[in-house]
Amino acid sequence: MSLTETRSNQENLEEAFRIAQQELGVPRLLEPEDIDVSHPDEKSIMTYVAQFLQYSKDMPSVDDDLEVSPSEKVREMTCWLQRAYEELLDVWSSTEREGYCRRYQAFQTFVGSFYEQRHPVIPMLSAMKRSTKLSEEQVALRQAWDNMEDRLQRCRTELDGALPAPLHSLAQWLQRMEAVLAEDHGTSDHRSAAQNARDKKEQLKGLMVDMSGHLDTLHLFHNTDDEGSSLIPDEKLDELKRRFTNARVTAKYHGIKLEYSEHWHHVCELLSRLKSKLNAWRGPYGSQESVLSLLQDWSDTIEKQGLVSILNAALHKLKETASTYTGKAALSEDSGTVNRQVKEAESEAAVSTEEADTVRGTMDRVLATWESYKHCSHSLQVFLGQEQAGSKVPENLSKWSSLQAQLNESGNFLIEVTDSSTSSSVANELGKLNRRWADFIKRTKFVSTKEAVPSQQASSSAPCAQAVQRLVQEADWTLREAVEVSPEALHSYRKRLQVSLMAVSDK
Repeated sequence: MSLTETRSNQENLEEAFRIAQQELGVPRLLEPEDIDVSHPDEKSIMTYVAQFLQYSKDMPSVDDDLEVSPSEKVREMTCWLQRAYEELLDVWSSTEREGYCRRYQAFQTFVGSFYEQRHPVIPMLSAMKRSTKLSEEQVALRQAWDNMEDRLQRCRTELDGALPAPLHSLAQWLQRMEAVLAEDHGTSDHRSAAQNARDKKEQLKGLMVDMSGHLDTLHLFHNTDDEGSSLIPDEKLDELKRRFTNARVTAKYHGIKLEYSEHWHHVCELLSRLKSKLNAWRGPYGSQESVLSLLQDWSDTIEKQGLVSILNAALHKLKETASTYTGKAALSEDSGTVNRQVKEAESEAAVSTEEADTVRGTMDRVLATWESYKHCSHSLQVFLGQEQAGSKVPENLSKWSSLQAQLNESGNFLIEVTDSSTSSSVANELGKLNRRWADFIKRTKFVSTKEAVPSQQASSSAPCAQAVQRLVQEADWTLREAVEVSPEALHSYRKRLQVSLMAVSDK
């Protein structure tokens, strides 16, 4: 439609006849020369119009249109966008050798018509943004829309570049400024977002240096040539002035927004790094060597790299920038979001910092427990191997009993804090060693009863010996049963084992 104003009457009639014949199936009964005359043949015209009336009878009614499925509507809008895209290409190519004014006016006419007709597409695109999965029709619509938007922007860029000097330099400056001032979409990659905000902030500083010079260009530019004709359409000059004013006003506060964005994304990136480390440091843990490696990683991250200190300093800078941001009346509508983001970041930093201190203590305890467990396990195995063939009660039995209790305490703790594979291995090893200890205690108690009790007290000691034997048997049964490696089963097993061992020790 935008070309109708730039073409002759006969050219427009030729295009209308072509579309009617190809798109609507209306036979070509007339030629442009038959119509573009002072006194056209009215009978021929009425015959041709009758063909359109017949076509209109075959068009779907409003009720039929209401029955169109959503997918069909999406396809219709996709086809419309594709036709509009082809029309834009036609507008652009047909005015390639025309003057700047004619090409600009043809483009603007097309854009105005396109914007008026695009309203049905907007709700569809908005709904697609909220959808987690798009259909093939929706993907095609999005692609057609993106193609159209990209092509429109390319045309605008070419029109800016074709401006006469010195306006073309001003237009190029405006394009760079508008790119810096454009709002970025949210991203989960905080490191890249922080760097992007930092880069834009530096670009903005450089562009602001040239602002006054371009303002002079606008004020001093005379839009007439030597013959008194306009160099560019007045609408284009007004557009440049409008864009420049918008850039100047927006840039005044955009630097603050970019600085805040840089610091906020930086804090979020540091928090993400710390949380990732905490996930590894808090367990469940593995072998003694793996715990030692985690402690070294904690030392490198917290003490050498100073991640927590860097986070606290970045958070302090963020709060200062946020205070400047919310103190500007022109940015007051963002105050709620800024205050909420800072509060959340401050809370997360406090929790993560405290956990970093706590988890260090936990890893120290796990490492110390591993050392205790391995020491007790090795010592007890050596002792039981030496005493296996012995027939006398060792003099330092209480020492070994204490060591065996320490072994179980260490083992039970490791079972609770290690991963399933390590926990199962510790439980099996602990069970085997406890069964050997139970066998040793059973032999020792009977030897002690037989050798140490005087004959006159034998009868009174018999019940005690029987009780000891019964308790040892119970402990032996407990130690020999298969244990399911789960928190509940291990907890129950541990309690029954402790009760049995305490009872045996008291006898």
